[in-house]
Amino acid sequence: IFSRVNTGGMQLTPQEIRHALQQGPITKLLRTLASSEEFLTCTSGALESLRMTDREMVLRALSFMTYGHEEYKKFDDLNAFLVDSMEQFNSNFSDAQLASLGVDFIRSVSSVFTIFGRYSFRKYYEEGGRRSPVNKALFEAWVSAVRSYPTDVLSTKSAAIRKQFLLAMNHDQEFIKSITTSTGQSNAVKTRLTKVAEILKVACDD
Repeated sequence: IFSRVNTGGMQLTPQEIRHALQQGPITKLLRTLASSEEFLTCTSGALESLRMTDREMVLRALSFMTYGHEEYKKFDDLNAFLVDSMEQFNSNFSDAQLASLGVDFIRSVSSVFTIFGRYSFRKYYEEGGRRSPVNKALFEAWVSAVRSYPTDVLSTKSAAIRKQFLLAMNHDQEFIKSITTSTGQSNAVKTRLTKVAEILKVACDD
């Protein structure tokens, strides 16, 4: 009902609606993580906070870190998936579990920054080339994928990881499409999550 009557004045964003309807421990965690030094550094402080664009980015990452594509397939709709994730985080996660997830998130964004620096979570096509704005689809894919790798390994293999990423950005049209158009479709989600995981495996096993 709240979503349906949200038509007058300045319409709320999807995350503002989710925030209003799913108050609990997860809303506090999203606020904390979105204002963290690590998140602000890796995104260059480029994400709008007043309308909760930054918190939605964090929520997307936490949701895919926890549930992955298999769970997403049941919804095949980003908003429904994120609403359900917030409900689950509030109802089924202890404070300790949420705190641990937050620690993993901070470590993951820091690891990605170690690899890409100012190009973190952005589309680009050559070393030192033009960088695009922060990309939400890349954000959730990278934060999810690096979670299982030690930071020192990722640091050592950073050049190889960037090389594999640039190969994908220049030659893998399906991957490019999955982070550019209709990014909420299940096939697009699967494509980018799978590809980023593959990039890491190839680079780190080399």
